[in-house]
Amino acid sequence: MPTLTDLHRVIKEKIKNNELASTISNFLKGNTLGIFDCQSTLKINDQILCFDISEIKDEIMRYYVCLVLTTWITNKYMATKERNKRYVVVDEAWNLFKNQETSDFLENLARRARKKRVAMILATQNLAELRQNRQAESIINCCDTIILLKQAIGSIDQVMEFFKLPTGVKEILTKARAGECVLVRAGDVRAIKIDMTKYESEFITT
Repeated sequence: MPTLTDLHRVIKEKIKNNELASTISNFLKGNTLGIFDCQSTLKINDQILCFDISEIKDEIMRYYVCLVLTTWITNKYMATKERNKRYVVVDEAWNLFKNQETSDFLENLARRARKKRVAMILATQNLAELRQNRQAESIINCCDTIILLKQAIGSIDQVMEFFKLPTGVKEILTKARAGECVLVRAGDVRAIKIDMTKYESEFITT
């Protein structure tokens, strides 16, 4: 499989476009953004694919990686005629709301996923980032189901306002114990408790 280094060599030696070659050089192995200039070890047909970017601390590098991953996910799951049910799970989703391009990706996914038999699951602990992003409310409105876990006293009023919850939910969310949460679906708000099955417990703790 060709790499970016191979592409750079062709552009420089055969096409002789030095300006484009110079631009691509920043993305070559050994340079600042050369993280993807290599052979992929990703098994794209596996049932579960996990992209962990938690160790990337540099904001520019994180932004670049998010762009590459969101583009890949769009091509893999949205620009395809495959009809099998698939799930895209985004943990710490507030990270993607920091930039316009990745916010656009989430909004596009939220609007189009269902037609492509793709279910999107967003998880976040940072409501402040959602409130600052104009597209977040639009994305929340596209969500068929919302699950709210225990909330801190300092943030509960923001949560109540953002999700337009009835008054009685406030006490439930501030006093919830492990497994207890509030389920919002099609305008119906319910307090529920979730218990793991033996299989789920073994799978999660393995």
